[in-house]
Amino acid sequence: MENNNILLSIKPKILREIEAGEKKYEFRKNFPNLNDAIFLRKPIFIYESKPTMKIVGKFEVSEFYNTTFEELATILDLQGDYKKRIKNYFGNQTENCIAMKIEELQIFKNSLHLYDIRKITEGFWPGQSYRFIPPSLLSACLSLT
Repeated sequence: MENNNILLSIKPKILREIEAGEKKYEFRKNFPNLNDAIFLRKPIFIYESKPTMKIVGKFEVSEFYNTTFEELATILDLQGDYKKRIKNYFGNQTENCIAMKIEELQIFKNSLHLYDIRKITEGFWPGQSYRFIPPSLLSACLSLT
């Protein structure tokens, strides 16, 4: 069975924006191709990065875009300071700009700290952007839901 369960690293400030409903899309410079039906509407687990360093929630992706920045800005109607912020994130990368629409956000009552994750999966590192969840860790992630 192919491992296609994703753990997405998100900074605490950005996660607060998502929770508040201010940020409806997550942007990435690189990501697996979510056009494949095996990814859409499947949980993507959230790893809240430093200083939290915990798996804290999950969401589903209902829309996925991989296009130029200008086309992405048009599709998502990015404007003003928000458009500048996203453009700064992508920097010189004008092709293969990725946006995922966040749906069904769930922040767990319990979380799994990096220290505990490494007890389950020795040497685990969450990755700067994303990583596939090792099978040894998946059941622990699912138990948080």
